[in-house]
Amino acid sequence: MQRITFVTGGNGGIGTAVVERLLKENYFVLYTYNEHDPDPANILQRYPCSRAYHCNLLDRDEVEHVTKDVIEQYSKVDILINNAGVMLDRVFIKMNWDQWDYVIDVNLKSIFSFSHAFLPYMIKQNYGRIINISSITGLKGFPGKANYSASKAGIVGFTRSLAVEVASKGVTVNAVTPGMIDTKMSKHVPDRYRASILNQIPVHRLGRPEEVASLVAFLAGEDSSYITGEAISVSGGF
Repeated sequence: MQRITFVTGGNGGIGTAVVERLLKENYFVLYTYNEHDPDPANILQRYPCSRAYHCNLLDRDEVEHVTKDVIEQYSKVDILINNAGVMLDRVFIKMNWDQWDYVIDVNLKSIFSFSHAFLPYMIKQNYGRIINISSITGLKGFPGKANYSASKAGIVGFTRSLAVEVASKGVTVNAVTPGMIDTKMSKHVPDRYRASILNQIPVHRLGRPEEVASLVAFLAGEDSSYITGEAISVSGGF
């Protein structure tokens, strides 16, 4: 049976790697992108079992439109991967409300929207997987990342609480906490911090998006049914 999978932020960095890995494993993959992401045609042309939705995660009406369309077209979502995320770093004392709200709204509130929309269908069929992409930043403190760290730590708390609520319904909920992964987002880290972080990573390199996707694929599969409420790091031992 081909599982219906929905990935937010599925067209950049880790998201692209996750979408392509799941497509190669015969999932039917729906994913969101926005105007700042690359053209999704690259994936759509190579994988017919995929569909892209333009979605501004700050626009509740647009999010609701997408989730309703998914249910009308496919009747359910078996696997939800909340991956979309943004970073807007600034020293906290200079951070303003807009910078705080923007990161919290995209990284944390969007998880509520999509989980709330698709979870009832998982419960109804007594099967589901929710995988939330957090960050090592949600477990460790970093300068200039109070908003990002708060959002990613919130994802871990959400994951563990929801996992307890739905464990008896056949639904697992887990978080993945990537470390320093070689993506466009990581290239915005200032060189002085980048060098310092690399020195603290025991494997002495950045991670690859495909390595995060590998864990996501496992958590999405049948063999992960006894794993729930966990926050699993892909960080090279950081």
